Amino acid sequence: MKFIIHSSSFVIIAMLLLVACNRDDDTKAIFSGKFKISSYRYNNGYDNESIKKLNHSKEVYWLEFDQSSFHGVLAEGTTISGSWTADGGSRVFLTGNISVTGGLDQFGEMIRGIITGATRYSGDENVANIIKEDGTYITLDKKFSTI
Repeated sequence: MKFIIHSSSFVIIAMLLLVACNRDDDTKAIFSGKFKISSYRYNNGYDNESIKKLNHSKEVYWLEFDQSSFHGVLAEGTTISGSWTADGGSRVFLTGNISVTGGLDQFGEMIRGIITGATRYSGDENVANIIKEDGTYITLDKKFSTI
């Protein structure tokens, strides 16, 4: 009788451990809804003036994601759209079919370059980073998207 109880306990514990070890992100939950581009890192540093520009602009510098595409505004009168895919296990993040309408200044062009050249992501449903291979990234923040 003791053997049966111990065996069944072992099976239950093993099943719980297997379920708990699944650390894949839910990328559809992370990349859904509207995000404000709230920060970026470029060439191993930050540009405080540009970060101020990002955070004080209510109508620009945002992206909205749905199941496989995104659209957003990078500057007044300039929109970006495209497709995206992500893998929750490896945290690979790729974009494609990028379309930009309107003109971009140097800052907008830098953000477009990060989105276009993205190779991975980090973060969760509230704050996520889209990262290029060289470590350059933009930070997407849902809490700022309603400002």
